Amino acid sequence: MRHLGSIADLSSDEVLAILDRAEELRAGAPPTSRPGHVLALAFFESSTRTRVGFASAAIRSGWGTVDLSAGRHGSEMSAPESLSDTIRVVSAYSDAMVLRHPASDAWATAVAHTRCPLINGGNGNDEHPTQALIDLFAIRKATGRLEGLNVGIVGDICGSRAAHSLIKALSRLGQAEIRLMGPGSRLDSAVAAAWGGGAGHVTIGHDLVLADLDVLYVAGLPEGTGSERLSAFTRATFSILASRITDLPAWAAVLCPLPRIDEISQEVAGDVRCRFFQQSDDGESVRMAVLERSRERVL
Repeated sequence: MRHLGSIADLSSDEVLAILDRAEELRAGAPPTSRPGHVLALAFFESSTRTRVGFASAAIRSGWGTVDLSAGRHGSEMSAPESLSDTIRVVSAYSDAMVLRHPASDAWATAVAHTRCPLINGGNGNDEHPTQALIDLFAIRKATGRLEGLNVGIVGDICGSRAAHSLIKALSRLGQAEIRLMGPGSRLDSAVAAAWGGGAGHVTIGHDLVLADLDVLYVAGLPEGTGSERLSAFTRATFSILASRITDLPAWAAVLCPLPRIDEISQEVAGDVRCRFFQQSDDGESVRMAVLERSRERVL
């Protein structure tokens, strides 16, 4: 079985093959239809785009979908069923499963007990590989390439699983610079460097610097709670405002995995450089390509 738990599970050639196939599907190529196949949506954490996106991709590819109700396995039950038992049972009814879970170690548990190919829809603050594929698709569409770019990633770098997967993918493809920007409490230099594989082109900064970027990726900056709570001033420091976007080159693209709360102000959302809705729209084709891969023994 071919699982997709990390962007590292794909070679660079496999990444490009998925993106190329997604481009064909977006252009209207017929999908590899799988009538009678079942995709299980095992979402133990709330989701809009990933859950609906995979459900839509499955239906357009001829799959049926089943939803696993996370509530049945939560703490409100007197004796919640274990994740391992749940995965073992539901995967036997399915041809592929998308798992989203708030715990980073849930993926390892699920892989050990699944009977079908497993796709990581986000585990804790670890990784979100299918979002990285969608991001790479959007970057290539906006810039025409995936290498030699100046890419800025701003927000909660340590806590963003989407950012983690994207940093790993971009580092492997070879960039001029990956500029990580965020408050000190959300951007640990050692951790960030590890996600970049120790590459020298990864730079760390605690200010918003938009000059010379080809791509600005807004990962989100949640307020947090308790001692980790960020002040309104700190969060505003890294917001994309009309007064700041003028520093961004005219050719650059602003991307975001969404949701967009206040990290990108409404007043700049209509700027032609803001391409996050197109990024989200194209995610359906990428997910269709991922589902096709899940049923292949070898790419």
